[in-house]
Amino acid sequence: MAEKLLVNVAHEETRVALVEAGRLQNLEIDTARVDTNKGNIYKAVVHRVNASLQAAFVDYGEEKQGFLPVSEIHERYYPAALRGTRPPIKDLLHQGQELMVQIVKDEIGSKGAALTTNLSLAGRYLVLMADSEKETVSRRMPRDERTRLKKIVSGLDVPEGFGVIVRTAGLGREEEDLRLDLSYLTKLWENLQDRFKKTRGADLIHIERSIALRFIRDYATHNIDEIIVDDKASHTEIRNFCTVLAPDLVNRVTLYKDARPLFSRYQVEDQIDDIFARKIDLPSGGSIVIDQTEALVAIDVNSGRVKTDDIEQTALTTNLEAAAEIARQLKIRDRGGLIVADFIDMRERGNIKKVEQAVTDSFANDKAKVKFSRISEFGLMEISRQRLQSSLMKGSFTPCPHCSGSGQIRSVESSSLYILRRIKEFVIRGSYMHLKAQMSVELANYILNKKRRDLLELEAESGTSLQIEGDKRVAPMEAFIEMTTRPSGKSKRPRRILQRVDLVRSETNKSELDVDEPVDIEMKEWRATTDGLAQRHAIEQVNRDLEAELAKEREVLTAQHEADASLRKQQEDEARAKAAAAELELLKEKERIRREGMSFFGRIRTFFTGQSVEEEVQAYIAEREALGAPPVVEAPKPEVRAEQPRAQRNDNQRSNDRRGGGRRDNRAGDGRRSDGRRNDGGRKRNNGRSRDDGKQGDSRKQNDGRKGDGRNKQGD
Repeated sequence: MAEKLLVNVAHEETRVALVEAGRLQNLEIDTARVDTNKGNIYKAVVHRVNASLQAAFVDYGEEKQGFLPVSEIHERYYPAALRGTRPPIKDLLHQGQELMVQIVKDEIGSKGAALTTNLSLAGRYLVLMADSEKETVSRRMPRDERTRLKKIVSGLDVPEGFGVIVRTAGLGREEEDLRLDLSYLTKLWENLQDRFKKTRGADLIHIERSIALRFIRDYATHNIDEIIVDDKASHTEIRNFCTVLAPDLVNRVTLYKDARPLFSRYQVEDQIDDIFARKIDLPSGGSIVIDQTEALVAIDVNSGRVKTDDIEQTALTTNLEAAAEIARQLKIRDRGGLIVADFIDMRERGNIKKVEQAVTDSFANDKAKVKFSRISEFGLMEISRQRLQSSLMKGSFTPCPHCSGSGQIRSVESSSLYILRRIKEFVIRGSYMHLKAQMSVELANYILNKKRRDLLELEAESGTSLQIEGDKRVAPMEAFIEMTTRPSGKSKRPRRILQRVDLVRSETNKSELDVDEPVDIEMKEWRATTDGLAQRHAIEQVNRDLEAELAKEREVLTAQHEADASLRKQQEDEARAKAAAAELELLKEKERIRREGMSFFGRIRTFFTGQSVEEEVQAYIAEREALGAPPVVEAPKPEVRAEQPRAQRNDNQRSNDRRGGGRRDNRAGDGRRSDGRRNDGGRKRNNGRSRDDGKQGDSRKQNDGRKGDGRNKQGD
């Protein structure tokens, strides 16, 4: 079925949607506030080697250090004596050692990025692997196609020390397409090696392409009939990219110029809203509810308004629709890890197998690795799905500043009592001369109006002055408690201590302030950072220049192929014309020779020379070929009937005459034709048969004699 690829580019985010028959099938969103570093290659420096974890913490130029386990260390970093073994990491790496690493998983929370030294560069049809000798083909292809592609790969000029993998997109491709893709990846690797040598310290040396180019490279197939882009610069970049890696898609890239938004024009905007919704409706009236927890993704299937006479059929219909929608939602949202789907209970084992098969078929086109369990007796199915990238929710949403993503906040009464308990704890345990608490206006009003007596009693008991302030800038579920210590001992200057209270998690964060440092209670807002943007743009420009250069080479090569094909066609047409002319000449000559052979003088010549007409024709053809004339194909010989003996021919003729005469007598026995006219001619032709037998025999002899004379005359 025809598909459309829609690319919407804005300053803050880029959205790429794959639409099939008006229905959203895949969606990727790249926002400026979230950096996606998966696939980027860095020059890194080993910061610390942890023997207990059998891993190294690596500085690769970002804020957090990356995590490099021993299983992801390539053998090129092994000492020669330890290759082929599994040595501990302390024998492989040391502090300050320089490595070339690639990110395989982005940072998640407080965890750093997962790194590997097994580097790979992905193209349209091939994946180039450094320091490897593997030449394999994707297992998703048919066996005969894998065999064909393996033969093609074995004939490619793969650089020494590299391996290649043919991607699923290489299905049905010819050697020329794979060779050009390999040339692009080889030049990309050479540029990467140059940047690694020139770079000092940990830094970025290769960046993955934009989300639109990655999507085209990884997901675009021959089913896409149009790629629509609403940004002119991105349109040019995509065309150059397709010229190098996907020339069959170049003419399908179009620039959208309508005033109506692109996604609204193709009814995609409303479907994107459903992607972020918790509840998704099914066609028959049921629904599924998706909840993300810390450990897993829970999906509940509800029948809703589906009402039929057969409860089992209702459950089956709803579960089959839910199976397809669950696969679609997990693919679009890119939810990974453990997923538990709670289907509606069914009694018949055959229906349960249908639902299990429907789930398997729905995930068939998913590029992520997926594993399934059977539906248990409680109607639960466990699904394990590989996460390919960061979730859409991460780039499009931020945790709620009030509830921190929990969906619930404390009541005013509970929050006020919690703050009072914390204030009393701080004052009783420490020696403070002043305490200032800043909180939301609603909480401050409640404490000052409802808990004034408690504050006065605490001041008298501790000797600490208490100050409660309401500030509109403070989030409802936060409070800032600033305490000033009394001078004591050697320290004659008071200290300022700040306790930040989280009323949702019931946590406090302690820090110390300078004497004149103000309390920063501004609600944090994201601001775009410019660190490293110039470097990223420079690396992207290098990739664009490389693609533009290869695009020109490909255009020249394509023009050369077209010129060669045109020349070959012209030569073939000329050869066909010469062959046709020679064949016509041969036919004319053969006809002339046959006519001469049938004449009186030709028979005499054949009698004396002993050479037949066919032998003369073959001699003529041999003479032409000896003189260098183009070979000709003889025309098919006409079918020649074998000549019958004269006696048998006369008997057949008499038999035909009897049958013909009988038919004529039966049809017009009264001497009349079928149109009513007299048949005198027929009577004259048959008058020989109306006589007696003796005269009839004489007539036959005379006729035979006349026929023989006629044949002799014709022969002469």
